Amino acid sequence: MGLEHLAEKWCNLSPENTVTIITDGDRLGFAMKIRDHIPNPCHIINLWYEQDLEEHLSNLSLSDLVIVLISLHTFVDRGANKVFSPFSKPEGLKAKYAFIRLDIPEQSFIQGLRTPKALVYEKIREVQKFCLGNKVRVTTDAGTDVTVEVGRTSTCRHEIIEDGGSAFLPPSEIFSDVTHGTANGRIVVDVTLGQLYHFGVLLGEYGIVDEPVVLDVIDVVLKNPIFQQIQGAKAKERQKA
Repeated sequence: MGLEHLAEKWCNLSPENTVTIITDGDRLGFAMKIRDHIPNPCHIINLWYEQDLEEHLSNLSLSDLVIVLISLHTFVDRGANKVFSPFSKPEGLKAKYAFIRLDIPEQSFIQGLRTPKALVYEKIREVQKFCLGNKVRVTTDAGTDVTVEVGRTSTCRHEIIEDGGSAFLPPSEIFSDVTHGTANGRIVVDVTLGQLYHFGVLLGEYGIVDEPVVLDVIDVVLKNPIFQQIQGAKAKERQKA
């Protein structure tokens, strides 16, 4: 069904290595399903009840694997974000580390694991063809029509290559910075995703907007006096150095 690809294909795990799944009450059923579909010895830790987490993690080797599968509620409201990050391992953890996208539906996660690695790397190479300074025009049926200058291109780590490495699963987006002051055109927002939190308090669910939100962009950053002050201060610091 796809889960069997997790340990071997994306985390490069040998059958004798152990897997620890960090989860919570909301995602426990999914964690058990992963445990039942991978060949490795597997231990599930429920953050809502587990007390000996630090000791357990400290005993893992470089070639073992820790999978973090938790809900946004646990990540934000219960403070798991103070220990577990999507993009870096907890301090002192030697084992391999895979962080699964918060609240991702099982079907979407499994479909992501079925993505051919060749396709992932092909898309990365395709985006990286846009070199620093290239102009890109983005249009949508909703009315977005904006031109930007491409900055640095980055991607989340989506595969654990070496012992002690980390990944953000399933294979995730590649993205490029936009050079300040180069965006011109119109952005039309007709749908948003996710949830909006403020200091752990849910302010509202996102979804279909009542009416499209139209943003006209005209060299906004370069014309912003605060931004110009910051850039001027940085320039002076560089001259002093």
